[in-house]
Amino acid sequence: MAGLLLTILAIAGVIAYTLLREPTHKEIHYNLTGQTVSFIALGDQGTGNYRQYQVATGMEHLAATKAVDFVMLLGDNFYRYGIESVADPQWLYKFENMYRGKSLDHVPFYAVLGNHDYGGNEQAEIEYGRERKGSGRWHMPAKDYVEYYGEYHGDYDSAYDDEVDSKALLKVIYLDTSPLAREHADTIRKLTTLLEQSQPARWTLVASHVPIRTSSPHYYDQALVDLMVPVLKQYSVDGYLSGHDHNQQLISREGEPLFIVAGTGGKHGDPLQDGFEPALEFQSLALGFVYSVVSRDTLEIEFYNNNKKLYATKISHRSIKG
Repeated sequence: MAGLLLTILAIAGVIAYTLLREPTHKEIHYNLTGQTVSFIALGDQGTGNYRQYQVATGMEHLAATKAVDFVMLLGDNFYRYGIESVADPQWLYKFENMYRGKSLDHVPFYAVLGNHDYGGNEQAEIEYGRERKGSGRWHMPAKDYVEYYGEYHGDYDSAYDDEVDSKALLKVIYLDTSPLAREHADTIRKLTTLLEQSQPARWTLVASHVPIRTSSPHYYDQALVDLMVPVLKQYSVDGYLSGHDHNQQLISREGEPLFIVAGTGGKHGDPLQDGFEPALEFQSLALGFVYSVVSRDTLEIEFYNNNKKLYATKISHRSIKG
């Protein structure tokens, strides 16, 4: 009996050390000039439990076999009530040590806020990145911000930009759409401002927490759809990625951006309603993440359940524009 107790204590000690050890500061690798850009996207990951660990392990495995330039976190980074400060221990076991591995150690993570992040001190998530706390991989300079990746030479075929010689391959608008953040009209004004004032790019994506098109009625908001879809179309946005729904979805409507839902980074189980979204091309309730490769002329999208690829598609530049 004593031997069993010692074994249990030893295992508990190893787990505690693994999850609560302080991270070392890393040299972060940024892809600003590459001709291709690759990333992992997932949301609703911040549970700190075995489900999140399973997905994190799958991400590390993929990053060991394929290029990953950055990770996109789509909100609900800290269940259930957010964090209190930059020193909150949840940073260690829900982020730093959860995504600790040889392949992800030097990869930047770009995050947006979700509704559960507003249960605590959401400003601490911004401060953690600004102060380069922990490993230095966490990036959230503001609630809404723009990032550029890779390099492209040529015509951007943009609805709001003249021909340019050399700019970013990929632009991502990170947008706070948490229901606790602001009114819909204010969100649309913020999105429009970021699209108008940012530099042109070959591809433009929006990363947020709340889905627009979805086959899950539980989170469907027609008022937000009516306001946002015209803006996304006006500024030639190619794709909109979100979480909130604890499932994986790919929705492709003619003349609209691709809508990608990846809310299975640590949660799963939100059901989908047959026929609710007629343009649903892929769906899964499995834990997992999205992997994407962006090049001059194509956007590749793959859905994963840990190490298993569930679905893959490739979109030609502007082919989604009806």
